[in-house]
Amino acid sequence: MRTIRFAHFAYVVVMLLLDSIINAVFRQFAWSHITFISNLAFMAILLLTQNDSREETIIKAGLLGIWMDLNHIASFPIFFIAYTVTVVMVRLWDRHIGTTALEFVVMVIIAIFVKEIITFVLIYFLKGFNQSLAQFMSTRIFWVVLGNIALIPVVRYGYNVMHKQILKRAQNVYMR
Repeated sequence: MRTIRFAHFAYVVVMLLLDSIINAVFRQFAWSHITFISNLAFMAILLLTQNDSREETIIKAGLLGIWMDLNHIASFPIFFIAYTVTVVMVRLWDRHIGTTALEFVVMVIIAIFVKEIITFVLIYFLKGFNQSLAQFMSTRIFWVVLGNIALIPVVRYGYNVMHKQILKRAQNVYMR
């Protein structure tokens, strides 16, 4: 069990590092009217919901949200609430979602959209954000959803590598 938890932790950490790299590169070459934020770690948590218990998934989402809040100045509790509420909603849909790639893509699109809407509501009411929802959708939500759809293969590939390592480790333990 420790091996699985460590593998999940390492997988999310790798996705966080890739998020940081992608976000840094995009900020260097982006247009000023477009905001794109990579959500590889969030998608990784969504992918892990298929195998984890409800409590483990909520804890992972909460910890990821706190980590994101710690990395953004004056943002607490925006990421914590947005990530946790979104993952709770996905867990409610979980019994209706299969494990096919298409269903995962649809789940990611909906989850990121919901997370971004929750983020908008929270920054509007808690931080005094003065942008309209339509403007926020056209400058951020659309690009975040579209860009992260392109990054889904990275998340799936990382998950497959992690899963193969878990199986390989389990076979080595079983053979001893």
